[in-house]
Amino acid sequence: MRRSKIRNYWKKIKFEYGQWNHRRTKRNRERVFDNWSKRFLNSNASVLLGAHFHSQGGVRNHLLSIKEYSKQNVLLVPEEQDLQRFGASPFSENLDKFLEIPPPKKAIAVHTHVLPWLIEWSMAKIQSHELRWIHTHHLFYYPESGRTGIEPWQEALNQAMIKGAQACDLCICVNRWEQEVLKKEYKTDSVYVPNGVDRRLCDSANGNRFINKFGVPSDFVLWVGRHDPVKNPGDFVQLAKLSPTLKFVMIGGLTRETIESFYNLTPPPNLILLPHLSRLDVLNAIAACRVLVVTSFREGLPTLVLEAMTLQKQIVIPNEAGCLDATNGDECARVYEHGNLDQLANQVRDAYEDRHPRSNARNRIMKEFDWEIIASRLDRIYQGKTD
Repeated sequence: MRRSKIRNYWKKIKFEYGQWNHRRTKRNRERVFDNWSKRFLNSNASVLLGAHFHSQGGVRNHLLSIKEYSKQNVLLVPEEQDLQRFGASPFSENLDKFLEIPPPKKAIAVHTHVLPWLIEWSMAKIQSHELRWIHTHHLFYYPESGRTGIEPWQEALNQAMIKGAQACDLCICVNRWEQEVLKKEYKTDSVYVPNGVDRRLCDSANGNRFINKFGVPSDFVLWVGRHDPVKNPGDFVQLAKLSPTLKFVMIGGLTRETIESFYNLTPPPNLILLPHLSRLDVLNAIAACRVLVVTSFREGLPTLVLEAMTLQKQIVIPNEAGCLDATNGDECARVYEHGNLDQLANQVRDAYEDRHPRSNARNRIMKEFDWEIIASRLDRIYQGKTD
């Protein structure tokens, strides 16, 4: 009986502590948001950009590159230092309060991407303030994006993206094939402004730094992605099995246990698995590799491929619209038919033996995908010049 009372007492203490800690966390997050909102309101920004909640990936790189290369006074919403220090929760949990905040006085444009937080604010404010609303559409979630089809959270983001595309003053699409989807299925017009590549950052990459830091052998075949059905990492594992004389490196946090459990495959001894790495580490990996391989079922306009093109690497891609858009078909890469692993292996072997830098790929980047060119075009769009 005494033990039962003690257990119940400690359960009560634990519950009350949990409630107190929850209230304290909520207050702290509200304080973070309130401090940020004052800085937001008093900012001298001319362009509001976000929502900036991505911790990694192509959309994050896209936002950071606009901030870096635009000649406008761009404010990331929220700012990078706040996201790094506090995470997204103080902002995502205070949407109702954010909807009440007017834009900074010098703002001329808001530029939304993917996540609904800033899209909802734009819809609430655009009618009562002289702001130009630009929305960039990156890529819908499709059935292959989920483990059993489109998941509820993915469908919610799809709805937010199409809401932004249809309500904004100007919709931008980063790839031509999804531009056709917007037009055909949603009766939504858009202008094509592609995803870009940070040429200066690419040119700072050093393959030896990657090899020395992670102890991998030189002359390896590289895959970069994440544990995500749409990235199709299983085909790269099978590729490594089909080519036992080559070395393969996967970056993206997949473990042996994950591959065995989710993909029913046993990683071969010639496959090295690395965690999620920083952007510069990934660029160093691209600089170090002999061949970059993409196995995704679907891409928008993949930054990874553009970066490998900038570094004049041999690239093997599936016959998938986003990758083909980046490389102009087989002009800058070798192409294989999705699901044809033998063809994939043959293309990788041919690419591995080809020691010639792909100068035509870099030339394509310089003409069409360099962020200096793209940011200049965006600056004109922010000012209402859409020629």
